[in-house]
Amino acid sequence: MLAHKGEYLEYMRAVRGASDHTGKSYQKDLEDFERWMFAHEIQESELTHSDIRSFITWGAREGLSPRSINRKLSALRGYAKYLDRLFLGQNPQDRCPLFDILQNTRSLKVRSYLPKFLFENEIIPLLTQENEGTEFKELRDSALFEFFYSTGARVSEVAQVKLGDMDLGKGRVKVLGKGRKERYVFLGKSAKHILNRYLLAREMKFTGFTRDQRDGFLFINIKGEPLSIRGIQYIVSNRALQMGIAKSLSPHGLRHSFATHVMNRGADIRVVQELLGHTNLSTTQVYTHVTIEKLRQTYMQAHPHGYGRKK
Repeated sequence: MLAHKGEYLEYMRAVRGASDHTGKSYQKDLEDFERWMFAHEIQESELTHSDIRSFITWGAREGLSPRSINRKLSALRGYAKYLDRLFLGQNPQDRCPLFDILQNTRSLKVRSYLPKFLFENEIIPLLTQENEGTEFKELRDSALFEFFYSTGARVSEVAQVKLGDMDLGKGRVKVLGKGRKERYVFLGKSAKHILNRYLLAREMKFTGFTRDQRDGFLFINIKGEPLSIRGIQYIVSNRALQMGIAKSLSPHGLRHSFATHVMNRGADIRVVQELLGHTNLSTTQVYTHVTIEKLRQTYMQAHPHGYGRKK
């Protein structure tokens, strides 16, 4: 068993600010490794580089994707790094053996996929549907779509937005991202307009619900309760189905669409990185592949030797 697992998970939550979702994922990954250790009768102090490679092989045989296996390795590296700090704190001459082993273990190669997104002409109907409605639910759903597309926020961030986080006058919203890092995202004219209408309809439907209640959640259901992440995902996918969009759509697809469109219109990649709340620029660079592909297609259509030109 991993002797300091509980301490490490508490450290991730209390010190590193890991979300509940991240904490549960790390816990499951470490417990999977513990079960593998138990099945192979291996103690933590006996682990070798060969054992870690055997664990990777086991994961592949169990049908885990390279991405899932790498996530488990990431959890183990985090645990080992935590242990290494404990070792160094007790004796600077010592290093955690598991830390050195994992530092010398390569992650599996993962096939990269371009993010799924909607083209601008595909997303317009989703934003305009029922925008002229007056019912609370219609306006809430329209406001939700506009919020996603205007800000590029994650679904977990949107679900946690409170009225006090939003400044409609300045067109900005404070969101809490990964690692409990705060950042500002911005609202366009259309988003501000539909949000104002939604808030008015919300006040009319729920007595005592006013926009002055700064600790109230922005997006709520018909019972006045905060929309859950699963509820938001259903609203997004259901509207796409109703509109007859062939592509499967999720809140993350709207985030991808936001990033792709602002990149296509010339936004600097570091600005997009800040807007999306990415820690590493490499995470944002996937959207340059999308824009490069668009340039390639335009070239092939326009150039005399491209396949799109008639001879």
